[in-house]
Parts: sequence; C-alpha cells; structure tokens
Amino acid sequence: MPRFDLLQVTKLRAFEAGGTPRPVLTHITLTIPDGSAFAVTGPSGSGKTTLLRLLNRLDDPTSGGIEIDGHSLATLSPLTLRRRVGMVFQVPFLFPGTVRDNLALAVGLGGDRDGGREAGPEAAWGDLLADVGLDASFLQRATDRLSLGEMQRVSVARALACAPEALLLDEPTSALDAASASRLLETLASLHRARGLTLVLVTHDLGEAREIATHALRLEAGRLAATGPASQVLG
Repeated sequence: MPRFDLLQVTKLRAFEAGGTPRPVLTHITLTIPDGSAFAVTGPSGSGKTTLLRLLNRLDDPTSGGIEIDGHSLATLSPLTLRRRVGMVFQVPFLFPGTVRDNLALAVGLGGDRDGGREAGPEAAWGDLLADVGLDASFLQRATDRLSLGEMQRVSVARALACAPEALLLDEPTSALDAASASRLLETLASLHRARGLTLVLVTHDLGEAREIATHALRLEAGRLAATGPASQVLG
C-alpha cells in the first residue's frame, strides 16, 4: 500500500475574487507511511482538508512536491491517481438510481483496477456491501431512500469498488449521529486491518483519531505543529 511524501509543500489561495493569495499550507514536509491509518488533526481553518485534496490532485500545491511511492504526483494523470487513491467526502453524495448503479459506475471508472469484478454478479456486490456493514438487500435500494449513515457507508463501498490502495476520508462522521459514527469508525478500522489500506483521515475529534490512527499530524494555521506515531501526537 502506498507511502506519501510531502516536501516543502505550500498552497496559496485567494479567498475572494481578485484578492491577494494567502497561504493555506506553508512548507509542509512529512511522510505518511505505507499501510498506516494516518489522522490529520488541527483546529478549523488550519488546512486539513486542503492537505487531503492535494493527495489525489483535487488540488495542486503552489510550490513543493508530493510523491507516492517515490513518484511525483505531478507525473500521474488525475484519473490514474484516483484509481489508486479513493476519497470519501464529509457530506455523502450518491448519484440518482440504486446502490448497485452507484457501485457499477465506480467499477466502470476503475478500469482494470477492479480486481476482476464485473458489473453483473450480485454476489460480488453483496460482498462489497458486507465489507461496509450493509446486507445485499441494499443493492436494489434507491439512494434517495437511504439514511445519512447508510449513504456514507455506500460512499465508502463505492470508493472501495475500484480496489484503491489508499483511502482519503474528510471528516466522514461529522454529519452522522453518534451511533452511526461509531459503526462507521469500526468499519474503517476493520477495513484497515483486513485490506492493509493506507487510510488518511481528517478529523477534528481527537477521540475519533485515537480510536483508529496509527500515525498522526497536527496542523496549526497551515503549518506542521507535530507529526509521528499517534500515541505521541495525540497524547
């Protein structure tokens, strides 16, 4: 599973039309170890989501470089990279149709990275849903009939359908109630153990980070305040 290396990464952004670009991240140098569950923590506005977006080229750094397994992200097409590095957003978004439609669409985009899974066999789709704690009956469920917690689980399943090597998660539990959030965290921890995925989790909840993370960083005003084993960074 992939390792990410960031070297002196700076990201500037203009926060209003015609405004002067200001730093969101400043001179970030760190390593996200392969196979780690890596928590990105810090106060609101510290640059957590921006850092996550840089890892699969939803955004590019203003200066500095990012590598995956020693290869510059800038040399990879965004589509190729996103087949390797999936992303789950804070607010789940599913396409109209059924859960199965959403999984099939993801596999279609995944090209040959679907591990041989085809759009037809229901058993394969059922196994994928089982990985995120849903039973096969959800395959025919319309996405507009899902609870928010179910939608987020389907979002994770859809990201996994491309057989990614890493999964980026932007505050995936923030819109969920406590019970749904706890179940999703348990699912992510189980997936990390079973698949060896590199997980990068943005969270403002230190308890949540302690529950799942093997490594962590803390950002403050766009600068790296600490990074290392979770037990040292999160206390």
